[in-house]
Amino acid sequence: MQICPNCKNQNRPGVVFCDHCGASLIGDVAIGTRSLPKTGATGSLPKAPTGPVPNAGTSTFHQMMILRLVMDSGLSVTVEPKQEMILGRRDPATGAQPDIDLTPYAGYRMGVSRRHAAIRRSSDTHLDLWDLGSSNGTYLNGNKLVSYRPNRLHDGDEIRLGQMVMRIFFEVPEGFRTPAARPVPQTASDEALNSPTPSVPTTSRPPSDSTIAKQPSPWSNNPSGGTGNLNSGSPNPPRTTGGTSNLGGGNANPPLPRSGDLPRPPWERDNQ
Repeated sequence: MQICPNCKNQNRPGVVFCDHCGASLIGDVAIGTRSLPKTGATGSLPKAPTGPVPNAGTSTFHQMMILRLVMDSGLSVTVEPKQEMILGRRDPATGAQPDIDLTPYAGYRMGVSRRHAAIRRSSDTHLDLWDLGSSNGTYLNGNKLVSYRPNRLHDGDEIRLGQMVMRIFFEVPEGFRTPAARPVPQTASDEALNSPTPSVPTTSRPPSDSTIAKQPSPWSNNPSGGTGNLNSGSPNPPRTTGGTSNLGGGNANPPLPRSGDLPRPPWERDNQ
């Protein structure tokens, strides 16, 4: 058992930080209230926040997206997600390395276990964070996770492994981003649809009866050469009754001369 020099709590073997007060079990100074000194290129690592952090974004994670983990130091690591991704640090004895190796980010000094946590796909569009029974705990937005239980991840969530704080972001790679809309060139079929309808040549038709110039008819009742009424009856000439016809107000057949008015033949004149 390891006894905490700060609160005298008895901790499990191998624990870096006290389970009760968070004091470092490696040195005599608790690190829960101050920033750790710079270590090489990792820069200053501030202390973990004490209050819960609200969810920052959506929980939808599409197939083409990638994960970006941003440390408090400003350094980041980009990961192409798999069905399961282990977060931890490299084992110097066996050389075993997790999917996301936090050794270069002072993982050992920050209390990160070799197999600390895991990010797993719960469906095609969601990710869950699991604590794998780590010695120093896994926190999501300030809340400590129960080991081996899923917790839904959101874009911008804060994750703390021991004393290492990072944020996780869902991002779309450059090649999958939707380009700006461009005008679509007009195709030949579109031009044909948008062009005005061509005029259809009309078939010549014979003139109707109403458009034919009325010509003088030989059967006309007008002897002066006027036009007859072609639409009033049949083309046959009108028949007269009684041998007479009213042509211009006169008789068609003049009356026969009386017998007294005719000249006598010569043989009758000789006998007189």
